[in-house]
Amino acid sequence: MKNESIWEKAIIETIDENDGTADLQTIYQGVRRKITYNSNIDFEHSVRGYLSRLKNSKKTLTQNEYGNYCFNSKNKSNRHENYEILNLIGYGLAKFDKQLIKQFGFTTKTDFYEFLVSRDIAETSGTIKNRQDLFDHFFDNGRRGWWQKGDAYIHRKLLLDSLYGNESVESYANIIKLFLQQNFKVTEYKPIVKPITQSKFRQMQETGLEAELFFMNNYKLISTFERGSIEDARLFGDGYDFQLNFADEGFYLAEVKGLRIETGSVRFTEKEIIRAEEHKNNYFLVVVSNLIESPQFSVVENPIKNLKLKRQERNQKPVIEFLSENIKWQPWNKDLNG
Repeated sequence: MKNESIWEKAIIETIDENDGTADLQTIYQGVRRKITYNSNIDFEHSVRGYLSRLKNSKKTLTQNEYGNYCFNSKNKSNRHENYEILNLIGYGLAKFDKQLIKQFGFTTKTDFYEFLVSRDIAETSGTIKNRQDLFDHFFDNGRRGWWQKGDAYIHRKLLLDSLYGNESVESYANIIKLFLQQNFKVTEYKPIVKPITQSKFRQMQETGLEAELFFMNNYKLISTFERGSIEDARLFGDGYDFQLNFADEGFYLAEVKGLRIETGSVRFTEKEIIRAEEHKNNYFLVVVSNLIESPQFSVVENPIKNLKLKRQERNQKPVIEFLSENIKWQPWNKDLNG
């Protein structure tokens, strides 16, 4: 923003450092660190005044359902472009602390932060510190992190736990190095990762798994499903992700889609459409939106009936398969190859 006052600049930087959303006390603390205190100024009144100005005249900020200040949609589109790598780093710092930065050849966190800033992975060191704060709350590391926000960011930890929860500090650092190499052209490191880790790495950058994990851990918040038990059907690839079973032997099918922000379209496969047409009011689309900040559920019963869907033809590449020769297959034993 051009021509903003030092107060507005400090407010915007503070909210940006706090992942794009911050409560009033956090803003007070952040601005106080950035502006020299003057006892003749009513500090809190000044901050509230500039917050009001940013909300009303410049339309930069809004307040979410928790009362926290955040960038409105037209101003925040570029504030989370490094979402995945910052989450990886924040999680790693919260879990491994200085053991992690040693894997990159640094002895102090300050040097590690400055390296990341110099490579445009974060705008400021504060951005990285605050990303660690998101995860400190979930680890027994002696730091409280953003404990005031409770489990508001648990969906991010669940995703990384599911993919990398059992990795050693060395292998976890290699995952970060791989991301830096592929997305930021950081060539100083030569990461060594196993094939399954690379598969998980690709999965991490999709919204589907994150949305599904959030649903699995929070489906009871949806009143229609709260008395049901959940059964995972993703492995079958049969046009739905989960079945919710009820004591009266009734059931619902749920297809879960994820969106990084609050708006967007979702794509149905032909098999999902077939299942939705077959089960009608027993088939639900569950969209987990706003994954970047604070996930929320949107639930659509019978999406074939209640959504406007546009058929799209997609030109797929021919499927190439390889057929083995027709042979008699021998039982395996340790002496099979001599």
